[in-house]
Amino acid sequence: MKISKDLRISYSGIRGIVGESLTPIVAWGLGRAFIKFLKKRVRVPKILIARDTRPHGELLQGAIISGLATGECRIRHLGIISTPTLQQALTDFNADGAVMITASHNPIEWNGFKFFVTPENTILDGPQMDELMELYDRIKKGDVISPSLIGSLLIEGIDEGERALQMHLNKVLRYVNLDFIKGMNFSVQLDGAQGAGEKLAARLLEKLGCDYEILRSERNSEPVPENLGELCEIVKKRGCQVGFAQDMDGDRLALVTEKGEAIGEDYTLALVTKHLLEKYREYHPVVVRNSSTSHMIDDLVHQYSAKIVETKVGEVNLSRALAELLSERRLAFGGEGNGGVIFPPISLGRDSFITMAFVLEYMAGRDKPLSELIDELPRYYRYKVKIPRSPDIDFSIYVNKIKELFPENKISTTDGVKVIFPGGTWLQVRASNTEPVIRLLAESKDGKTAEDLLSRVESEFSDIGKS
Repeated sequence: MKISKDLRISYSGIRGIVGESLTPIVAWGLGRAFIKFLKKRVRVPKILIARDTRPHGELLQGAIISGLATGECRIRHLGIISTPTLQQALTDFNADGAVMITASHNPIEWNGFKFFVTPENTILDGPQMDELMELYDRIKKGDVISPSLIGSLLIEGIDEGERALQMHLNKVLRYVNLDFIKGMNFSVQLDGAQGAGEKLAARLLEKLGCDYEILRSERNSEPVPENLGELCEIVKKRGCQVGFAQDMDGDRLALVTEKGEAIGEDYTLALVTKHLLEKYREYHPVVVRNSSTSHMIDDLVHQYSAKIVETKVGEVNLSRALAELLSERRLAFGGEGNGGVIFPPISLGRDSFITMAFVLEYMAGRDKPLSELIDELPRYYRYKVKIPRSPDIDFSIYVNKIKELFPENKISTTDGVKVIFPGGTWLQVRASNTEPVIRLLAESKDGKTAEDLLSRVESEFSDIGKS
């Protein structure tokens, strides 16, 4: 995936700083490119459009609709809803594509677009995103249509987000034991980052019989421990059994224990994976994770004699792998270590709502504090850094350096370069999809081993490009 100096273009869509790299003119051009993309598949595409709560979302929404309208299409406007709600609505609304206006976990000055397509029911993959950006580049170079032109546009529904929310809620409730969870009367603190997922999360917690309150914090959207201090304090003060933290578009979930500890997003996927492996054990499930996700998942899969599939980093890679397994009539689920769980009966995208429901169902079934359930999971230590990457240095130089450093170990080049050591230790070096950097990640059951390994590699890389 290429990196633009103006916009960040990746498997997660397109993002930029509003008023700088991302303007209404850019949004118009992307809308025109997307309608051209869709019309190669369908004569009159049916498109869903929604946004998160960022204040500039409405401006960008009008601009991208104007771009879409340069080709004959039908648009359903779903208003402010989460990305998972939009993605599951692709099927319910019989759409051909969708646009989510969001910058996900990026700071508030950012915004962007996630593009979805059917019949895959996923965000665009690498080749599809390349095709979209090629169309956009041609438009920038002199497409003969003025941004003021409104084409043959039919808006079939205004603000149908309420119906999408209800359908999403109904789907989530279908896959958990509602009465079982309600009987526990869990005390929950919700921090939705004042984002698009807060409304549905509140409805879900109410349906699950939870005594909940909403924290409307001004935190950075990304639900990592350093941003959850206020949530941790309130969970402990209120005596809650769990705190839930979403990002602004509602596809990721982080957990805070009853002790007021933010445990890190890796544990969200691990906890849900353990629960689902137990719940669906008789179906011999397959768990799909990306190459950077903690090997806690591997340990759990082996514990339950299940199967694991590894993909490249990028939500769409997980989604497509899960879709292939479903076509083989396998029961499969998975996710990423950033708190993104994918449960295909809901959709092929990350979904914080089914994740909340599964966490509460697991807590109800085990009747133990969340901190104890976390302590039962395999324990790994992870360290990661990123180093600047000059565009003049080919990534293969880093790969060859790793092969020289660790010639006796198992090495995979499926996604960057990954070295597997005895005893559960591993190292990955990968070129970022969104920044001009190299990402280094080491994980081990011993913290010092992982830290020392990362330091050694970082030191070896420091001389690359200096000669």
